[in-house]
Amino acid sequence: MRRTISIVLCLFVFIGFLEHLCRTHVLANTYLGTRNISFFSRSDVLRLLAQDASGSFQIKVGSRIYRYHYPDSGVYVDINKTLDDVFLPNTKGLFSMTRSFFGSYFSQRMIVPTVSFSDLFYAKFAQTIFDISTQNNDIRVSDQTKKLLFTDNTQKYRIDPKLLKQQIVGSIGTNVVLAPVASRISDTTDASRVLSYNQRIAAITAKSVGIVLDGEKRAITDLNREELLSILTITYNQKNDNLDIGVDEHVLTTIVLTKEKSIDKGSDFTFDITFMRAQLVTMAAMRFNGYTQDFVIGRLLKKPNTDGTYAQRYIEIDISQQRMYIWENGSVVATHSVSTGLYYPTPPGKYAILNKAPNAYSDIYHVWMPYWMAFYLDPKVNAYLGIHELPYWVDGSGTQIRRPSNFIGSPHTGGCVSLDVGEAQEVYNWAQVGTAVLVYE
Repeated sequence: MRRTISIVLCLFVFIGFLEHLCRTHVLANTYLGTRNISFFSRSDVLRLLAQDASGSFQIKVGSRIYRYHYPDSGVYVDINKTLDDVFLPNTKGLFSMTRSFFGSYFSQRMIVPTVSFSDLFYAKFAQTIFDISTQNNDIRVSDQTKKLLFTDNTQKYRIDPKLLKQQIVGSIGTNVVLAPVASRISDTTDASRVLSYNQRIAAITAKSVGIVLDGEKRAITDLNREELLSILTITYNQKNDNLDIGVDEHVLTTIVLTKEKSIDKGSDFTFDITFMRAQLVTMAAMRFNGYTQDFVIGRLLKKPNTDGTYAQRYIEIDISQQRMYIWENGSVVATHSVSTGLYYPTPPGKYAILNKAPNAYSDIYHVWMPYWMAFYLDPKVNAYLGIHELPYWVDGSGTQIRRPSNFIGSPHTGGCVSLDVGEAQEVYNWAQVGTAVLVYE
């Protein structure tokens, strides 16, 4: 009898211990997400959930990984709700709980943490643009069409918060790097700018442009769309978003020389290419900016007096035209407006560069003559005549005072040949001592 009582008491003690164990510890084969929390105490699970709630998650976009803190991103782990879900079988009656206890050894149970997402989460990831670009967009000019070619090299992405939400719930408590579906965003800013530029460039060559001689009313010829396209030059500085419009003078010269053959203005005249080029640049700029410009002014000049066969390299000066022609290998490589002698007329003749100096001084006129190139020692004035830049003198305060540029194009010198600022240096660098100089009336 006494032995029976002892056995019963031991049985009750064992059952009580077993009940306490079952109610305070997680059943076997229980997983919180992907983590096995079998036989964890309530405090252990609580500590684990607290770590999860203050943790972070990582997402991978392209080749870059971004880390976000849960609370700062509007992601909240409901610790109490998850804890209740974990210990739900432990709250049943003794018989049901005991059955669950022994049954847990033969089956797995998975608990998904309860997670809530605030408006902050949706706003944050709906607006965030992930820029993983490694190079800038490329904008260049097509040699054939003269339009801008755009290559979108940016790699900007946006992810769907709803899809990301599902991945976060399943990754709580892990170090898994999430790879949400990312949608690429096109760079509409550069694309729109290029489209606008191309529409404006197209307007330049949309229709032909007539050439009207100065003082006349009707066009004597025109440049068609294909010819306009061939002479047009477009350069684009992507860094400064600067587009420059120009005209290829060499191509323009070739086209105009062909058209001159059909114009009855005499064989001694030719179009002033420099003047026409400036007119066409203005026309292109006006059409580019939305204005209508159907004509340009053409100005005729007398042709050079020589045909390029006098020497391999030589300088020709025409006093009546007030122009200088630079000849090389049978072609005019440059033309310049000049100012010849007024107080003492520049004498026609065949000469050669006798000497050069970066700057020379005239004892007769008391002026400095930059880029000096003497071509004749005139016995009448007992002085050299030469080619040089517009002269200047220095006043008492040390200030340089230069002859005005509007002197160029008409006689104003004491016998020399003046070139405008910048152009004299070009001729000076090109010419050599011994280079022939031909002066015609």
